[in-house]
Amino acid sequence: MREEITGTILVAVDGSHLAKNAARAAVHLAKMQGYGVHALYVVDEALALVAYTDVRPELTFELDPEVDDDPIALLEAQGALALEQVQVMAEEAQVPFEPEMLLGNVADLILDRSQGALMIAMGRRGNRHADQPEHLGAHFWQVVHKATVPVLAGGDIAPERPKRLLFVFTGDERSLIALHGVTILQRDLDADVIVALAGDPSDAQAQDWQDQVLARIAEEDRAHYRFLRRPENRVDALVAVAEEENVDVIVMTERRRRLALLDELLGSPLDKVLQKTRIPVIIVR
Repeated sequence: MREEITGTILVAVDGSHLAKNAARAAVHLAKMQGYGVHALYVVDEALALVAYTDVRPELTFELDPEVDDDPIALLEAQGALALEQVQVMAEEAQVPFEPEMLLGNVADLILDRSQGALMIAMGRRGNRHADQPEHLGAHFWQVVHKATVPVLAGGDIAPERPKRLLFVFTGDERSLIALHGVTILQRDLDADVIVALAGDPSDAQAQDWQDQVLARIAEEDRAHYRFLRRPENRVDALVAVAEEENVDVIVMTERRRRLALLDELLGSPLDKVLQKTRIPVIIVR
């Protein structure tokens, strides 16, 4: 680990398998890049303070059916376990660690604590929907569409050491900004990068995009980049590429429709990728 801590990754935990996978990936990135980890558990006031709400589906420990425990106490116990899991990961990796537990609105507090962080890491769904792969948690959905920093969405699969990245390049300014983060990841992880030229560009446009990407990559690193084109720009094609290429992490930007209501009703392309792939996805702002 580097002696100087250059930033912090906010890890939002809830005890779920996907949140643990996101935390594991975040700790690895923190170790490789000299960051610290701020782990946050939010006791959801909507669950804890509303009468007759059953919090048991959110718990990962056995509950004595004869004990009528207070919902806040149960969720605090869940939070303590979740934070302890991240602490163990951080200590094993020798990464600086700071835990925090709060009561309130989950998404709002995650977004608030992300101010000044370099990245948010969290699971895509909680324990209540653990067996529903295409479900995106409401708190996660709010965070991923409102955050001002990159979000690492933990998946069902958690590679111990990511070695192959899929970067979805769309030729716009956001993609060029995201490319900067990809080059840092590539170097720190010593990974190979597959650049998917999305949007069905013409031959001339594809060559122009490829030239733009290579112009921003150091000469000695270019051998680690490979370019792919697909005749269609569909979510299924992107997920298929990730599977065919044995990708460990997908890196993409968020492209929302002009009418944001359509994304809420129909789901954005990003939402559909998150629903269809089991691997981690990093969403770059």
